[in-house]
Amino acid sequence: MLVVFCYNYSDENMIRLKQFKQELAKVFDDNLNTSQWHNYVDYFIIGLILLSTIQVFVSTFDLPQDWESVMHYIDVITLLIFTVEVSLRIWTADIINPRYKGVWGRVKT
Repeated sequence: MLVVFCYNYSDENMIRLKQFKQELAKVFDDNLNTSQWHNYVDYFIIGLILLSTIQVFVSTFDLPQDWESVMHYIDVITLLIFTVEVSLRIWTADIINPRYKGVWGRVKT
C-alpha cells in the first residue's frame, strides 16, 4: 500500500518559507549587504574544508583503529554538512541571481 503524505501550505506558511529563503540567500551572497552571518558561514566552511583536507591526508597513514574510526566520523560529518550547504545554495540560487530561476536555470552553467 502506497501512502502519500501531502502537506497543504497555507499562505502564511508560504510567506514564512519565502522570507526564510530570502534570509538564507543573504547568508550565501556577498551582494545582499550582509556582513556578520556571511563571514561566519564562510569561515565555518573554510574550516571544514581544512579539516577535511587534513583528514584525507592523515587517513593515508597506518593509524590505530580508534583513530581510523575518528577519521571516518569526520569524513561522514563533513560530507553531510557540505551536502546540506550545496543543497541550500542551489535552492536559493534564484534569489541571488534571477538567471537561475526554475530547474533549467539551476542546471545550466
